[in-house]
Amino acid sequence: MRISSRALAAALAALSLLPAVAGAHAELAPAEAARGSSATFELEVPDERGPDDPTARIAIKVPADAIVPNVEPKPSEGWQLTVTRRPLDAPVLVDGEVVADVVDTIVYTADEPGATPSVFRIRMGPLPGDAEALVFKVVQDYASGAKARWIEPEVEGQPEPELPAPTIALTGEAPAFALAPQPDAAPTEETAAASTVAPDATTAAPDLTVTLPPATTEAATTAQPTPATTAAVAAAPAAAEDDGGSRLPAILGAAGVVLVVAAAIALRGRGRGDDD
Repeated sequence: MRISSRALAAALAALSLLPAVAGAHAELAPAEAARGSSATFELEVPDERGPDDPTARIAIKVPADAIVPNVEPKPSEGWQLTVTRRPLDAPVLVDGEVVADVVDTIVYTADEPGATPSVFRIRMGPLPGDAEALVFKVVQDYASGAKARWIEPEVEGQPEPELPAPTIALTGEAPAFALAPQPDAAPTEETAAASTVAPDATTAAPDLTVTLPPATTEAATTAQPTPATTAAVAAAPAAAEDDGGSRLPAILGAAGVVLVVAAAIALRGRGRGDDD
C-alpha cells in the first residue's frame, strides 16, 4: 500500500497540532499575585472543539476556603453576566468596613453560540494573607451540551492533571483579615422563657408571720399607774377648774360647807350657855 506524499504531509500536519490542543488549558493571568494586593485577572478558556461546537457558557467558582472580599467580573460583549453571593460564617473587617458576604459564582452565558471573546476579565482583592494559592473551578459548556470541567487541583510532585483548575499562586506577606466585632446577641425565645420560669415549687417561701407575745390577765389587772397617768388624772380637775362654766357649782358647794360648819359651832355654843 502506497501513501502519497500529499496524504503523508496532511497527516504530519495534523499530528503537529495535537500537542498544542492537548496543552491548551483554562488559565488565569497573571498566575502570581501578592497577598493583600488587588489586581485584574484574565481568564482564558480554550475552544478545543472548534467552530462546529463553540463555547456556550462559562461558570467560575470562587474559592470557598479563602476570603476574597471584592470580586468584580467585567461585562463582556455578547455574553450575559450573572453573579451569586454567599454569606460568610464570620464577617471580617476590610479597610474598616464589615464584609458579611462575598461572590460565590460567576457565570457568562453566550447570547448566541460562537460569541467572542473567550477571555474574561475579573478584578479581585485585597487577596487573602492566610492562603497559599487561590484555586478557581471552571466548568465550560459547549453548544452541543458537552462539558469540560477544569476543576482538578495541581499537586506538587505529581503529573499535571488533564483538566487543571485555574490557579493564582500568592506571594509576599500580609495579615489575615480580622474578624468583625459581633453585636450583642438578642435574647432568644428559650432565654426569655428561662428568665420568666416560676420558682421551684419545692422551695419554701419565706415566713412573713410575726408572732406577738400573748397578753396575760395578771398583767392587765395588776398594772400600776405610772407617773404619767397620775399626772393626767390630777390634771383633769385642774382642767375642769379652768372651764369658766364649772366654777359656780364649786363656789356654792364651798359656801354651803362654811354655813354648815358655822351653824354647828353656833349650836355648840348655845348648848354650853344653857348648861351654865
